[in-house]
Amino acid sequence: MPLLTTRKIETEKAGAVERRLVDGQGLYLRIVPLGTKSFQFRFTYAAKRQTMTLGTFPDLSLADARERARECRAILERGDNPATVHQDKRQAKIDALDVEQLIDEYEQKWLKLHFKRPRERAAILEKDLKPIFHILVPDVKPVQITTCVNKILERGKKVMANRFLQATRKLFQYAVDQHMRPDNPVTMTKAAAGGREVAKKTNLRFEQLATFYRMLHSPPLNVSRQMSWQTSKALQLMILTGQRPGEVVRIEWGEIDLAAGIWVIPAEFTKVPSNGDHTVHLSSQAIDLLKSIKERPDACNRRVFPSPDKEARERERSLRRHSLSETLRALQKAGLIEFAFTPHDLRRTFSSRMAELKQEPHVIEKILNHQMEGVMAVYNQYDYFPERKKALQTWGDQVERLSTDLLSGL
Repeated sequence: MPLLTTRKIETEKAGAVERRLVDGQGLYLRIVPLGTKSFQFRFTYAAKRQTMTLGTFPDLSLADARERARECRAILERGDNPATVHQDKRQAKIDALDVEQLIDEYEQKWLKLHFKRPRERAAILEKDLKPIFHILVPDVKPVQITTCVNKILERGKKVMANRFLQATRKLFQYAVDQHMRPDNPVTMTKAAAGGREVAKKTNLRFEQLATFYRMLHSPPLNVSRQMSWQTSKALQLMILTGQRPGEVVRIEWGEIDLAAGIWVIPAEFTKVPSNGDHTVHLSSQAIDLLKSIKERPDACNRRVFPSPDKEARERERSLRRHSLSETLRALQKAGLIEFAFTPHDLRRTFSSRMAELKQEPHVIEKILNHQMEGVMAVYNQYDYFPERKKALQTWGDQVERLSTDLLSGL
């Protein structure tokens, strides 16, 4: 009679040494000091004791482990080695894996463990590897990867070609590490793809910034159809605070004190965690913006910018960072914005225009939460909070005045 139960497995704690709990008929549960629990099948073949791992708990249930152990016993009764048969089946499965299935496994078993947004990274691969989805992983040739990269270059997307090349190289390195193929077919160099990336330095003039802000604040019908209220207001908050796109879209109400006029970004969600929690002063314009969001009937209790997607919203997910850039591209393509820029360019614009307003460089750097070096690092020892507060209010007043003047036709 089996000795293990699912409840018993769940409650068993790891000890200082490795342990094995018997279930019966060759099936054991192995518990190592680190806490991993795996099912093993022990058997004798050709007069030698052998052990094979069936899977880890809870990915492999107790019922499924018993079924696999039963299959192993049946293989033994036929006179075959279950470990060898298992390896042959695994290899056959690997040999039948195509590129589309590889991307799916890579996302589930590697990207999800290493990145906060695994779906976005997988999507980069899916979009431009689609022409070779049907090809088996061992059969992919370097020329096929090069063809995919060249198609991106034909669209004039050098930076995207570099990103795709890097992502594809990591994908097939995973395949090599998992013994799916002996080598990496991505042999094309970065120089042959997009080449050296030159940082763009797009800066909006004050009148351009005011035009865009006015469009966001009071969008005409043809603009409002192109973007959600979440995207519109997230871009407005970016303009008013100068913070990074990723920091803005994920903001939670618990980080905001409207009465005190501050927003505290936890260090773990900033680009420079070593700087500690980052306090952002909220100008009166930013406070009014946040209050208008809070008063919306579809406001979220946790997220300031909840995902517009119904399913994602139900799981309390925030607006995707890439939604901002996607919206800007759509508006530019439709001719609703006459000047090209990205969400990050709004930060660069913030820095340049603040300097134009005669704000001190170290105060601007503090607001942007940059990593300071050299002489600037000396200033970093003081938080300059009063100066930052004054600077951001000056900025908010300037943006509001210019957009109002624009509306008045002055």
